[in-house]
Amino acid sequence: MKTKQFYLFLLGIITLTMAWSCKEEEEPFIKFANNANSETITSDASVLDLLLDTNVEMTQLSVTTSTEWCDANMTDGNGALQLKVTVEENKALSSREAIIIVKSADGSASASFNLTQEASAPYIAFKDGKDSESVSWMSKTIEKMMESNYAFDQLSVTCNAEWCEATLTNDANGAFHLKVTVDENTYRPTREATIIIKSVDNMTSRSLTLTQITSGITAHFTFEGNYYNQAEEELTPVALGTNFVESYNGSKALAITNSSNSLLSFPNSLVDEREMTISFWAKDLSDGHIFHAVRLRDGDPAFTLAVVNGKLKFVVTKYSFFYQYENCPSFTHNALDGWHMITLVSDFHKTTFSTITTRLYIDGNYVDVVTEGDNIFGESEEGDQKNYRACSKFVMGGELNGLWDRQMLLPTTLTIDNLRFYKYRCLSDSEVKYIYNKEKSRL
Repeated sequence: MKTKQFYLFLLGIITLTMAWSCKEEEEPFIKFANNANSETITSDASVLDLLLDTNVEMTQLSVTTSTEWCDANMTDGNGALQLKVTVEENKALSSREAIIIVKSADGSASASFNLTQEASAPYIAFKDGKDSESVSWMSKTIEKMMESNYAFDQLSVTCNAEWCEATLTNDANGAFHLKVTVDENTYRPTREATIIIKSVDNMTSRSLTLTQITSGITAHFTFEGNYYNQAEEELTPVALGTNFVESYNGSKALAITNSSNSLLSFPNSLVDEREMTISFWAKDLSDGHIFHAVRLRDGDPAFTLAVVNGKLKFVVTKYSFFYQYENCPSFTHNALDGWHMITLVSDFHKTTFSTITTRLYIDGNYVDVVTEGDNIFGESEEGDQKNYRACSKFVMGGELNGLWDRQMLLPTTLTIDNLRFYKYRCLSDSEVKYIYNKEKSRL
């Protein structure tokens, strides 16, 4: 009897042991919480948290993704395993899919998650974010980087202005470049062009507004057998004792002889603003009077340019001309034999308080600067001795008399071409150089 009870007891122990063993050897499993195995997300960049349900230790698990735009990392937060999935923005016009796989080290368990990212809306954009550009009056080419989820051959570009040409190119890296070439805007007012880049399916487009400023030129005389102003303003000088001569490349220039009766007289002051530029080509300059403006109030000279002892000398005020001329400095420069482009850029009370600052450029190069004092209060609208906005005409050539009809500046022979006036603008270094480079073929 006791032996039977012993065997029954032993059988029970074995049965419990086997049951416990079976429990210990439960099949490994990995699954996503709530049995979810797929999700669709927008095209935006995002981060997803996916919970895992598994009986496999975290150290025995690995995670992989099927694409570079989707990255997954496993974390253990308070005993709950989760995947942090980082997804990049989808800029393409088509949706895309990624498969995330979690598996055990021995390969006995695994789970997969299918992630679908929606397509991006069609877009065309400028990389710098700017839909407008302003350019100078000079001819030039600008370039803007572009972004789009269209293929290069699915885009077109148009421009609504004849003076502006736009092309779209792509480089070896697949980047898009918008190149815009604009013509010179010498005489016309500030102008605008609209450049449109659009998809061939007409689903989207991007426009660029291009504004090209005017050069600000008041008058330009080329002397091609006439005295016409090439700029829009009607302005014709009175020419006395002058004649047209050969210039370069078959073009013409104007010759003014060394006579008091040989000159050009313009019915406009042209140079008496507080910011102004005058530029002209001249050949073999020698001592004598080149130009001056005439004050309306008394007919006295202002804004006088001459060659004195082989050097250019520019004085603005009537006082400096009559009483301080010998003490006013000349420009320092090399000899003026042959053809040279002479440019004076002058301002009053801008560079320096109550001071006239005049820069000299020869052949497009900045060579010297001179200053001249002037009373800011005397140049007010009520000032009876003012020189700025106080002149009535401009004279080039001839002679210039000083006080008591004493002749101060004798006439000289002038051969000039491409005479330009910018009555309200000080040209920049680059603008002066641009003009010279365009016309230096005469040399």
